[in-house]
Amino acid sequence: MLRTSLLIAVGLTVNAQAQTQTKIPYESPRSAYIALSKDPFAKLKRNAEGWEVVHVPEGINEGVWTFAPQSHPSFPSVVKRQVIEEKGNLFIGMDVLCGGAKEACDQYVGEFIKMNEQMRKELDAKRAADKGTAK
Repeated sequence: MLRTSLLIAVGLTVNAQAQTQTKIPYESPRSAYIALSKDPFAKLKRNAEGWEVVHVPEGINEGVWTFAPQSHPSFPSVVKRQVIEEKGNLFIGMDVLCGGAKEACDQYVGEFIKMNEQMRKELDAKRAADKGTAK
């Protein structure tokens, strides 16, 4: 099982505690899915392509979890992402469990890195706009 953990800084520093908050505390995508299905805060949505996204706004599983469909080459896999603010700095934490072939998992992680970078740019722009209106 491939595990990849990333923390993309929107602010200035990367904190080990922030990275720990994003870590997937389960052994496999299946065990994560089972745990989330029992979490009272979890809200599951499935899109037309079979991707399952679970939003957990609070609790031990807080974050946005994305499970690949069986038709995806990285299956079984899950990505957990979370925006973390610490001392005025924003971070996008990401942890991945991927049971597919290494090449498929690398591509899967790469797709999420691109999405995270886009999210980081949007957050930077929003923060800059908010600072501009706060003057």
